[in-house]
Amino acid sequence: MECKFILERQQNSILTYYFEDDTLMDIHVEPWEDSILQNIYVAKVKDVVPNIQSAFVDIKPQTKCYLSLADCEKPVQCNHVIHHTDDGIVAGDEILVQVVKEAIKTKDPTVSTKLSISGKYVAISYPNNRIGYSNKLSGNEKRILKESIASIKDSMENTPFDSSYGYVFRTNCKELLNMESGQLSLENRGILIHEIRSLTDQFDTLIRTGQNKSIYSVLYQALPGYLNRIRNISAHHQTKIITDDEELFGRIRSYFGSSEREQTELNLQFYQDASISMDRLYRLKTCLTEATGKKVWLKSGGYLIIEPTEALTVIDVNSGKYTGKKNQKRSPIDTSLQVNLEAAAEVARQLRLRNLSGIIIVDFINMENPDYDRELLQQLKSAVQRDVIKTNVIDMTPLGLVEMTRKKVEAPLWEQLGKINGTD
Repeated sequence: MECKFILERQQNSILTYYFEDDTLMDIHVEPWEDSILQNIYVAKVKDVVPNIQSAFVDIKPQTKCYLSLADCEKPVQCNHVIHHTDDGIVAGDEILVQVVKEAIKTKDPTVSTKLSISGKYVAISYPNNRIGYSNKLSGNEKRILKESIASIKDSMENTPFDSSYGYVFRTNCKELLNMESGQLSLENRGILIHEIRSLTDQFDTLIRTGQNKSIYSVLYQALPGYLNRIRNISAHHQTKIITDDEELFGRIRSYFGSSEREQTELNLQFYQDASISMDRLYRLKTCLTEATGKKVWLKSGGYLIIEPTEALTVIDVNSGKYTGKKNQKRSPIDTSLQVNLEAAAEVARQLRLRNLSGIIIVDFINMENPDYDRELLQQLKSAVQRDVIKTNVIDMTPLGLVEMTRKKVEAPLWEQLGKINGTD
């Protein structure tokens, strides 16, 4: 598979377009200046509201964040502040927090005292002492990893693991596995050990020094989203990175020039063709228009109508121009199945492309055949598995509506674009 990232700068924002074999899968908008998402701060507790099990903390002057007390497990106390009690945090406490959600509309950013940092293959967290594996790894892939991890822990005197931390092995680990031999090669075993040890040492330093840092200090600056997405692409895929912004090109070259993946492997290109702009060549304005429009055409002639509301997102599937003439023996119900199966794949892509989240209701074409309904649900579940954000296909209601949920991490695409254009 060929992967392609097109990055452009619009005012004070970076737009990243991600293509897989020329199909647009993602558009991400992020500020030119570094985002606060996933950063770790020394924060000050301003107020605790027990009746709603919440607290409000400042991570910097005039930047208030929401903290659920359910996410306030064993907070790391800073500067020997003695306000903390056995009943939980109180106003005046200084604690380490991580931003887990950016501000969305009128809602403040969300923080947690559960801290984590990620590499390409492993995420390490505190407070935790468990080893876990990505749900997107197959049972066989998990088995090979578990055996390899157990071997690393048992065979090394200077184990890279620390019992104070939790370790989650990410989906990217599958590119290290040799499924034929059922094990990690010595080279890939070394890559994994190196990352585990590096992250563990980094976390040790963060917590040790963080307890004595001044309020509002940034202890961990998360990798910018565009670099993180590029880093996470499998080394087995052909990857192109193209930008026409010289400073952005320099940032990417600087990062990957010092990483394990050489910029030549990633095929980093500075676009400077004077005869046609990068925007026109790759139809970037059209991409944005189509990714925020109400109607989405399917190749078969059917189409989707996508209607975001305050409470949920409704997607209606229509047969449109599709008549099934290519196969005169096909029944109307079979025709509906073909449109629905195509729509299922497109629904999964559109959720990811538009960054839709929360409750999603999909009204597929009625087929009145339980076997076809089951086939459709299976196709939809398979399609959303590729989404990096957790997406669940719940079930089909008696009215034939498919219920879905997608985890809310960032604002939807249309809202992010509104901030650039001043229409938010």
